[in-house]
Amino acid sequence: MTFNDIPVEPLSQRQIEDAAATWIRESGQAGQEVIDVLRIYEAAKIEIAVRRNTEMGDDLARAAPLSNRVFTRASLLQAAKRDDEMAGLEFAHELGHVVFHRGPEMKARKTRRQRQRGFHQGARVG
Repeated sequence: MTFNDIPVEPLSQRQIEDAAATWIRESGQAGQEVIDVLRIYEAAKIEIAVRRNTEMGDDLARAAPLSNRVFTRASLLQAAKRDDEMAGLEFAHELGHVVFHRGPEMKARKTRRQRQRGFHQGARVG
């Protein structure tokens, strides 16, 4: 999966892993084989705000680090609640923006494969 994001100073693998371990612990999921990223959002008190497809444009989700919020399509949130792996990765990616980039608001990011996954139409395909 390729993400087209705003360039930021890279974090070391250690920094990323330490932050992930902290949030996994904070969400009560330490030692679990499968992590529910939405439980991390709850533990971090990050609001997930559903927006209409017309408001999201081509984007599945976008982070607003300064307001501790992630905007998403309803279809992506529904897929994440069904434990869809790609939806979980999308939310994990946006979580990274909120946790690591609390500077100027990040612009919307896009993945090359979004259209293939079917979320852009408001419903998951396949």
